[in-house]
Amino acid sequence: MLMLQVAHQCGYISVNWTKVNRDMKNTKLHLPKNVYKRSAQSYTNQLFNLVKHNAPITLGFAGGILLGIAS
Repeated sequence: MLMLQVAHQCGYISVNWTKVNRDMKNTKLHLPKNVYKRSAQSYTNQLFNLVKHNAPITLGFAGGILLGIAS
């Protein structure tokens, strides 16, 4: 979606935004309600796994930031 906006601003393409928005609303209405819930759970699980596996790096980064702020 971002690339469409950039290409439109640069004049490479012409986008009918009313049609895009209408199609997105129709698609949103036809999706099952639990799709959003599953995707949110998926993102939180991925975030927790990332933090769990990179805890030493994260703690070192946070410590460095705090030392930088303190000095």
